[in-house]
Amino acid sequence: MFYFSTSPGTISVHELLITIFLLITAPISAHMLIKTALHHKIKAIPKTTGEQELKRGQQQNSSRSHLKSNLP
Repeated sequence: MFYFSTSPGTISVHELLITIFLLITAPISAHMLIKTALHHKIKAIPKTTGEQELKRGQQQNSSRSHLKSNLP
């Protein structure tokens, strides 16, 4: 079986089927996980612990906005 998947100029049916299977089932699995979480009324994860760093970074970006206005 390894020979057929590595031989040049041929398309491996096994690899094609696996790719199609993953492309079809991944979104369905994610949807089912979300529906289950909603059904069990699981709370969302708490906010990230880096909220202060995020606000500080946003303030630094807004204070540098005058530098962007001088660009052509």
